[in-house]
Amino acid sequence: MKIQVVRCDIQVYPPGMQKIWATSLLLSIFLSFLPLSCAPRKKARPLTEFSQHKVVPVLGSKIHYLETGPKDAPTVLLLHGGRFTKETWARIGTPMVLAEAGFRVLALDLPGFGASEVFRGERGEFLEGFMDALDLSKTALVSPSMSGSFSLPFVAKHPEKLWAFVPIAPVAVPGFREKLAEGGTLEPSPVPALVVWGEKDRLFPASGAAALGNLFQKSEVNILAGASHPCYLDRPKEFHASLLRFLKSLRG
Repeated sequence: MKIQVVRCDIQVYPPGMQKIWATSLLLSIFLSFLPLSCAPRKKARPLTEFSQHKVVPVLGSKIHYLETGPKDAPTVLLLHGGRFTKETWARIGTPMVLAEAGFRVLALDLPGFGASEVFRGERGEFLEGFMDALDLSKTALVSPSMSGSFSLPFVAKHPEKLWAFVPIAPVAVPGFREKLAEGGTLEPSPVPALVVWGEKDRLFPASGAAALGNLFQKSEVNILAGASHPCYLDRPKEFHASLLRFLKSLRG
């Protein structure tokens, strides 16, 4: 880009031209600052300010994740939906909210998303491999949308590895009952669950929330008013309040 610098010299230009150049210069200066003055002042706090970025090999794939909070605290593992990554949680401040409440927080890029490599195995095996790689004996699992294809098979197979489960309008709900049956029982899962759904979810209607909740022995259902499919993004304040209350009731 070529930048032309125009100088106003009253000894060169006649009085009429002086006014034109002066007006043009002032207008240019004003317009150059206009985008800055109109830009939103509030920005999401970068996740790197309060997290450590790490990489761990999981069953042959390099998986990227972020960690924050006390290492000896109860762990909360944040998954993500199909259009998002671990950084999505930063935009609404979830890792910071949980860490300040005394939880250890892990937010990962699922295989093939964000910075993580593709994983060739079964999705239900991936979370088991991730927990083993980090030597996690137990975690709470927050699982929106697409990540249900990872979390629900894991919940059905390894309830002993979870102290809480928070599905957020997850996919693969129709196959969850069958996965429970494969485990040798049709009894509801013993994992305490908070089922979160958006009232205006057009992808998966909120009527599915109660049906999912019935697949757990101890469950709560929270429908976020007016929210769409990524309801936690539409109503972060309400989502955080519900999530913290639920987790603290189990680890308070």
